Amino acid sequence: MRVETIVALSKLMKFDLHIIDGNVVSGIHPRRLGLVMASQPVALDTAAEIAGLNPKKIEYLQFAEKEGLGKTS
Repeated sequence: MRVETIVALSKLMKFDLHIIDGNVVSGIHPRRLGLVMASQPVALDTAAEIAGLNPKKIEYLQFAEKEGLGKTS
């Protein structure tokens, strides 16, 4: 899915609360975190730091922030 599509859907479907299952985080080194997290949109995605990712390097988070959907820091 393209970055623009993810952000457009977030703009169309207004949610006040996002809940994410952080039980297993995939990537180069998958890890079992055993977490369930909740927050406002985009802010929750910065929980990527918990998984060892840099939110500033996640393209759709940067685009969402530019579009006024939240802050990554």
